[in-house]
Amino acid sequence: MAVVESKLKTGKLLLGTAPGVEYACQQTNVRIVPEHNEEGDEVETLCGDVLTPSTTTSWSLQGTAIQDWDSTSGVSFIKYSWENNGVTVPFSWQPNAGATTITGNVTVRALELGGDVNTRITSDFTWPLAGEPTPVWPSTTPATGATAGVPGAWTPAGANPPSSVANLIAGTPNAVTASPTTAWTTGQYVQTGTAGAPGQAHWDGTAWVAAPALLADDQGADDDADEYTSA
Repeated sequence: MAVVESKLKTGKLLLGTAPGVEYACQQTNVRIVPEHNEEGDEVETLCGDVLTPSTTTSWSLQGTAIQDWDSTSGVSFIKYSWENNGVTVPFSWQPNAGATTITGNVTVRALELGGDVNTRITSDFTWPLAGEPTPVWPSTTPATGATAGVPGAWTPAGANPPSSVANLIAGTPNAVTASPTTAWTTGQYVQTGTAGAPGQAHWDGTAWVAAPALLADDQGADDDADEYTSA
């Protein structure tokens, strides 16, 4: 098995009732931490049976945030922590652009404000979770279909998309059926495993083509115009 190295980058941290407020840009460190606690002592009875200590697990959302009390946008992580100190709110954390997402309920605690003069200052936080968080792990099932949208969706739900537009076109690891099978309309596309515009593609009625429908059509028009000008 090859080494898999996961990194925190281009992720999300949402707090509050769905869809929540995004605070990822303030975070330099985010993690979910389980703490295992043993209760009681091991006890042996006369017959030789042994009772082991019971183990419970508590969970917390921990991290480090750049202080932002000067924010005038109305969105401030420091402000949110002060205004919701002691309040239990929903959260959703996506560590990177992959499929892994952790959700649950977390009790907010007011963050430290201030620090050294004329330096970038941060606040560490440890917020307890209400119960065990709910993870969504990457699927091992490759997508067999794609439904048009902005962006569209891969099917079955939760399936892995092709890793790139080239692989989608080549049918690697398997062919993907478009829905609808007629040409997708302006702006519709699906996002492959490649991030950003290089990973977007659409169905033109006969084959998979790179870029959203509008961009591809515009490019084709530009090419036709260049050919006409050259003629």
